[in-house]
This record gives sequence, C-alpha cells and structure tokens, in this order.
Amino acid sequence: MKIIMIRHAKVDMEWEKTYNSKGWDKANEAYNAAPIKSIDKRLKIEGFRVYISALPRTRATANGLFGDCELIETPLLNEVPNRAAIDTEKKLPKKFWVARGRTQWYMNSSRQWETRKMTRDRAEELVKMLVDKNEDCVLVTHEFFLYTLKSVLEKHGFVIKRSNTGRIKNLERIRATKRDDHCGFCTHNCLLSNPGCDIGKERAIAQSNK
Repeated sequence: MKIIMIRHAKVDMEWEKTYNSKGWDKANEAYNAAPIKSIDKRLKIEGFRVYISALPRTRATANGLFGDCELIETPLLNEVPNRAAIDTEKKLPKKFWVARGRTQWYMNSSRQWETRKMTRDRAEELVKMLVDKNEDCVLVTHEFFLYTLKSVLEKHGFVIKRSNTGRIKNLERIRATKRDDHCGFCTHNCLLSNPGCDIGKERAIAQSNK
C-alpha cells in the first residue's frame, strides 16, 4: 500500500504584517476562501484514489495537478485552524499570531478550535480508514496537519520518504509505504526509490544481526 501526500499549491493572497485579534481571524477566513496560484505541471496517478480536504484550495490543487478525475472530499484532511491566541485591539506581528496559536494547540488549550489531541485523533481516524481500504492513494492536504499525519503513519508501520528537509513546501510530495511491503530488514524504503536502495535483502539481514 502506497500513500502520496501533497501539500496544496500556493494560495494567491498577500498577508499583512500586523493584525489585531479580530483581524487575524478574518485573515484566516479569507485565506481559506482564496484561490491558488496557477499550477504549471501535471502528475499521472493511474491506480491511485485521490482524497482532498474540505477546504477549496485542495480541490483546486488536485484539479490543477491531475485534471479531470474523481476526488473524494473528507474533513479529516483539513488544516489545523489557528485562532487568535488572545483578544486585543493592538496590532501584533503575523509571526506572533502563528507562534502563539500553535503553542496553544500544542498545549491542548481550549482557546484553539482544535487541540493537539484532537488533531492526532483525527489523523488516527484517517489512517485507520485508509488502512481498512488498503488502496494506493493520494492525499492533497495542508502543511501543519501533515506533520501530525506523518507521525501517525509512522506509528502504524509506514516508512516515510521526503526529498526535502525542514518545512513542507507547497506541492511537495511525501511518500509513505507500509513497512511490510519492502524487505523489512533496514530503514530504507526500497519500493519508493528507483531502481532501489541497493542494499539487498541478504546484506540488510546481515547488518541487522550485527
């Protein structure tokens, strides 16, 4: 079973440098409704089911990447919302609102619409659904949710492969394969490399026995 996770395309919206609390919440609403910037590439996904979130930027991204194909929408793939961390008329930097809101999320503060525990429970529900279906699939989703989703997939025996490090970029593809689908004797995900990890099963077994 193979899963390809893709962060949506860049959203066509300019953020202001500072916001008060009401302005921050309104800006996030506007971001959720904003269009994406044009996509100049297409991907072939024959044999893969395509899942998108309930936010329009994932549908637009899937349409831009894959053309006319069946899309399965689920709120389980939605981004983690970032509500204003405090009520204030004072305008504060965008970085403050992002960092403070995500800190509250991490601390499971009820101030945020969704807590870290709620996000993880949502990711667990999604992974259980995908594993039960046991189909190769593409998930078009969002950066912050992806960090939790990757962790939950690893917990359930998937091997994750990224071509980049650091923050997940727009349109970046992250691959996950069930560990049982490759040799199982090393940390290399043989099925996701081309032509392969070149370790070889016998050598991997020997290394694991050292």
